[in-house]
Amino acid sequence: MKDLKVTDSGDIDFLVDDLSVVSDEADLRQSILMILSTRLGEFFLDDQLGLNWDNLFGKNYNPEYLETDISDALVEQESRIRQVVSIEFETNERLLNIRIKMIGENAEEMIEEVSLNAE
Repeated sequence: MKDLKVTDSGDIDFLVDDLSVVSDEADLRQSILMILSTRLGEFFLDDQLGLNWDNLFGKNYNPEYLETDISDALVEQESRIRQVVSIEFETNERLLNIRIKMIGENAEEMIEEVSLNAE
């Protein structure tokens, strides 16, 4: 699978006269980041894309509920992920680091790390 490459700030990555693309593992990493960093219903072209943020930030932060929300979002929205095995959280001021262990479509084990900023 190929997709347009997105920069760390969420913009489309341009080469001098062309668009950059990502594929395979880089595409999956980018897809996971997009799902987790987009509030469910926020993207007007696909209101089923994203993560329910009710348990993510603020007073309602609940790691157990958030773990379920992340697992459901990834398995339901990314066909290359069969199962989420474990999720670990680490907070650093207003940054939430998430380490996700998953089983991919070819039964391979994958580990991805994503950081979400609460600001």
